[in-house]
Amino acid sequence: MTTSAERAVDLARVLRSHREAIANAWADMAVGLPGDHPPEPPPPENVAVIRQALDAIAEALSTGSYAALDTYLNDLDVARVSAGYDVSVVIESLLLIKKAVIPYIAEGHAPTSPAVTEAVAQLDDCLQYMIAGFGRLFAEVQRRLQQQQRRTALLLRAVQIANSSLELDVVLGRVAQAVAEAVAAPYCGMYLVDAERGVLVTKAVAGENSDFAHASWRQRLSDLVSFPLLLEALEGKQAIVSSHPRDDPRLDQRLVEELGLTSLLVAPIQVGDRVLGLAVLGASEAGHAFTSEDIGLTSGIVNTVALAIENVRLYEETARRLDESQSLQRVTAALLQKLDLTAILEIVCSAAQRLTGAPGSILFLLENDDWLYPAHMTGLPPSPLEPIPVDRSFSGRAVRDGKAVLTNDAVGQIWPLPTNIPVTAILAAPLLVRGAAIGVLDVMNKPGGFSAEDARIIGLFADQAAIAIENARLRQQAEHVAVLEERQRLSRELHDSVTQALYSVTLFADAATRLLSAGNSVGAMEHLRQVRTTSQEALREMRLLIFELRPLDLQEQGLAAALKARLAAVESRVGLAVELQVEGEKRLPVEIEDVLYRVAHEALNNVLKHAHAQHATVRLAFGEDRVRLEVVDDGIGFDPMAGRAAGGLGLGGMSERVERSGGTLEVESAPGQGTRVRVEAPVP
Repeated sequence: MTTSAERAVDLARVLRSHREAIANAWADMAVGLPGDHPPEPPPPENVAVIRQALDAIAEALSTGSYAALDTYLNDLDVARVSAGYDVSVVIESLLLIKKAVIPYIAEGHAPTSPAVTEAVAQLDDCLQYMIAGFGRLFAEVQRRLQQQQRRTALLLRAVQIANSSLELDVVLGRVAQAVAEAVAAPYCGMYLVDAERGVLVTKAVAGENSDFAHASWRQRLSDLVSFPLLLEALEGKQAIVSSHPRDDPRLDQRLVEELGLTSLLVAPIQVGDRVLGLAVLGASEAGHAFTSEDIGLTSGIVNTVALAIENVRLYEETARRLDESQSLQRVTAALLQKLDLTAILEIVCSAAQRLTGAPGSILFLLENDDWLYPAHMTGLPPSPLEPIPVDRSFSGRAVRDGKAVLTNDAVGQIWPLPTNIPVTAILAAPLLVRGAAIGVLDVMNKPGGFSAEDARIIGLFADQAAIAIENARLRQQAEHVAVLEERQRLSRELHDSVTQALYSVTLFADAATRLLSAGNSVGAMEHLRQVRTTSQEALREMRLLIFELRPLDLQEQGLAAALKARLAAVESRVGLAVELQVEGEKRLPVEIEDVLYRVAHEALNNVLKHAHAQHATVRLAFGEDRVRLEVVDDGIGFDPMAGRAAGGLGLGGMSERVERSGGTLEVESAPGQGTRVRVEAPVP
């Protein structure tokens, strides 16, 4: 395993082998550093000086001693600063070595590999030692350099702050505070460019002057048209100071007057040639003016941390894409788990809020192609919900266009939504299944408004959500059809068995009456016995039909209690010896309990009608992830293959029920050997 010392030697080898390329890259980046330099001796950016710095760092890494760095600082840098070089310029130029070296460190490695991370840390140690040493050595030269040392510490602190969190707002807030302290500014705001909307978005504010953090300041500052000075800083990619804001045509004079601005400093935050945003420093005290030192330090801090800011932005973007993927997976999981429609609507609305950062969402379902009916709402205060027309409504526009639509200026532009919550911004995405709309998903009132990226995400999400919703609705329709079919079957059985039996009772009773009138008591008694037998059969059939419906015990007490009630109400009353055996009893999902109960019900019906059994046993065994049901009798048995082929005994219906639940059905029987019906089903 490579040791830290060996890796330091490897880093030194990289510095030496790429010495000229690194020096040239470093020199190119250092040319634009702010600050005034005397013409002689040569500035720190001089390639010869840079080579000496690289040699000193390589020597320190190779030997593990900072002696070479001390020599470099004593013999070269202190003399140059003493000659008039600004401290911040020297320090900022030293910091640039990290940017120049990183591409060569990362060759052949992933950017986040441990080797690259440790090499950067070792380089940071040397740079921090040089910067700290430089400050300590020069602290004794003069009072001005003491101030520079303090500000250098702030610069280093800003570097640490930029790497202290993966939350962009937190990082920018700390950087804003560091800049405000570094230049003694009453206010510092950090604003990032929203290229899509062409505005600046307030991300963090710091400082003592709360007026600058007022909402009107933030709102108007984001309007680049009202602040040509900001646009100039963005396009020119350089810091700008307005020393007399009240006479500056590049500023909104109403806002200048309102805030009492006396001085303004704007510094671009940039990575390479790309501007990420602006740092805006303001003062309202008479006589306050931002100096060239303030410009240099502010630019140095924000540009030193710019790369870290960009990395945090990329991290947040990656996290958002991950959340997008997870939300899509949740909808897919809901589809696979066969959740009911209400549960799916809750998942869809909640996930839409998370994906867009919106505080509320409403889902509408389309009826009759003309009206959108509210089906679910999350994140909004309870309020009466009413249908809205497809025509003349913003949500309906998404249905008509077949794509997501948004507005961040919703007041007065859309048909009133069915809620008393004021709508400021809305994003509506159609729910499409095979190109046809079944509804629309609305998210509302996102702080700062919705973007095209929000529309892309919610559009992709809505496509998956629509499939889950449509399948849930189809399942509901199928269940409704199944209920109707079950009712029709029960009606047929009622007619075929009970009604016919009652009709027979009537015929036997009429015949008995006639025989009694004729004085034939023997014949009448025979008919009365038939009346008794037929009515008992009708009573048994009626009990069986009653238990075709799911009894109250199954809903309230569970499967075992429902079976116990069935056995007591039916089998025990007709003289069949029955036994119920239960292991590890627990409640199951209602759809599983319903399947098992109906299979047991059908099997027990077969025992009563066909088996001529003396004894029957029902066994229930509850496991961790499976449940087993057995119905065993000692009747005459039958040939299962012949029974299935004939379509009798209800075997086909039992098999279909069990298969829909993901379980298995086994029927073991033979003539003269009784019957065993066994079901095993998974427990979700």
